[in-house]
Amino acid sequence: MVEPAVPENIGASARAIKTMGFNNLCLVNPSDYPHKKAHILAHGSTDVLDNGILYHRFNDVREDFDFLIATSAKRRRTNENYLPAEELSGYLIERASSIDKAGIVFGREESGLTNEEIKKCDLITYVSLANPYPSLNLSQAVMIYAYLLSVITRKTSPNKKSAQLPEKNLQVLKHKVKELLELIDIKQPHIIGPRIMERISFLKKEDISILHSISNAIYSKMNRK
Repeated sequence: MVEPAVPENIGASARAIKTMGFNNLCLVNPSDYPHKKAHILAHGSTDVLDNGILYHRFNDVREDFDFLIATSAKRRRTNENYLPAEELSGYLIERASSIDKAGIVFGREESGLTNEEIKKCDLITYVSLANPYPSLNLSQAVMIYAYLLSVITRKTSPNKKSAQLPEKNLQVLKHKVKELLELIDIKQPHIIGPRIMERISFLKKEDISILHSISNAIYSKMNRK
């Protein structure tokens, strides 16, 4: 949660994620934390609230997660591809071997996430609404995502982790592709580069492996010269 301003939203969100099997609540510059009102709303979930992970800058969150999923109530100029919230659990299950630590990013109550924060995320998702206004309350949005993603905790055995290999990581692949694009000095990198990075996030696991292999082959050939 990026700069939440209402303590009740923080408390209600802690309760929402715990009821759905999640425990890690991350807060970027919360306006008033901890607060008594948050504890009241976090009834039965004060452990999640009290153990919230605090960050001073959004960039610090980026460093701790290899895959960040932004939430937005409106379309942004920074992105072309959006994933409906109801498809997110399937998306993550499909790419479990390429994503080690994913985080869902919720913006401010009044203004949401900034375009710069959106750019630092790997994927942008939204809840389909019958009416665009009024938009969802922040803690309501957290509840919806927690419910939709709870299928992951139900389908994944706690004793069985996916065989995620560092060299197959999606973030590692993005780094490789970015370097290669810079090497070939493509035209209009400010337009093509971000679109390529955005589309990489939508690759299926077989395609991720193939692109890793291609990138590695290019690097190997370059090193032999």
